[in-house]
Amino acid sequence: MTVPIAAPSRSARGFPANAYFFAAINTILKHFVQIGGTRGAVLSPRSNRRHWMQTLTLDFFHRTAADDVRRTAPSPRPRSRRGTLALVLGLGIAGFAVGAVQADDAAAIEAFVASGALDFIDDAAVIDAVRAQNAANAALTQADIDTLDATWRAEIGAAETPTIDTVVGSAVSTYLRAQIEAGAGLFTEVFVMDSHGLNVASASVTSDYWQGDETKFSETFPKGPDAVHVGEIERDESTMTYQVQISRTLTDPDSGEPIGAATFGVDAEALF
Repeated sequence: MTVPIAAPSRSARGFPANAYFFAAINTILKHFVQIGGTRGAVLSPRSNRRHWMQTLTLDFFHRTAADDVRRTAPSPRPRSRRGTLALVLGLGIAGFAVGAVQADDAAAIEAFVASGALDFIDDAAVIDAVRAQNAANAALTQADIDTLDATWRAEIGAAETPTIDTVVGSAVSTYLRAQIEAGAGLFTEVFVMDSHGLNVASASVTSDYWQGDETKFSETFPKGPDAVHVGEIERDESTMTYQVQISRTLTDPDSGEPIGAATFGVDAEALF
């Protein structure tokens, strides 16, 4: 099974136009000498990836305000910053080509998926819940879906949240939260979608109800039973960690046909 990796954002590909890229490279060169010298050896891409990423992150966020590049370059948009961070994480250490490390990371993710770490989503209760919602929503139009999605988003932060409560308060959502807890930090979020891309269950409140217009759904359920999609590696500012969304098709065990999809937020440091 080949796991597709989301392409880097435009800012991550456009090296000469990206001030953050040059700041990151400057930091890499400085720390490569400093860390490599004190350890007496070049950092390996596996055993020292976590240390390198933490060192790079601390320097990159706390010192770039004083860098000449930062003073002379225009302020990048948040999307550009995230794309460059994904690229820096992909580089791992100096001396590794971007493509080679990305392939290595893809292999790590493929191994993680093949290990069965996500198979708890195939629990009978989850499958039954998706089947039931598919039957209930069979006649929904796109206009109906848009209305449901707007209702969900309007309820976020409100005193009364009946639409959200129906999903997040379900027995299957409670099961998902238990799996996150059992993962001891490996998973940051888990949610399940029906054949329309509407939430069936979720361990936490998602920003919207309908995921059908996003790649986590469009690159899984419509692609068939074995489809897996991996999003960009992103930094969660609230937890100061790197995370990646891995999505896969949910398959009916009786018919073998796809019935929905599931998305798992995974701590990227645990994978690489």
